[in-house]
Amino acid sequence: MISYTWRLTLDDGSIVEQYDEMGEEVLFGSVDLTRVRSASWVPIRHLTGEKKTHTLRLDPGQTPILRRRHRVIGDRDTVISYILGARDEEGVLGESHINPEAAETIGGVLHYTRGP
Repeated sequence: MISYTWRLTLDDGSIVEQYDEMGEEVLFGSVDLTRVRSASWVPIRHLTGEKKTHTLRLDPGQTPILRRRHRVIGDRDTVISYILGARDEEGVLGESHINPEAAETIGGVLHYTRGP
């Protein structure tokens, strides 16, 4: 199974990761999301060997959506998908569902904008 952690790049270039250098979890809600300029799901390489990072570039006024969705199939099987998206003052601009078990999962950069 491929597991991911989130990484945020702020408007001053600083990076906030889900786990700090001491291994303590940083709560997503503790970050000023209005300052985020990119959000990523980064694979935990030492667990998986996976190299694909999924990144969303954000414009000023947009905030990231990062979620894990757990779905139980049958008695024991759990499928985890990762959601990466953006919202602005008008609502959700878009979301990408990353299924790490699917062969078609690709890394790269997403960018959602509101049309004219």
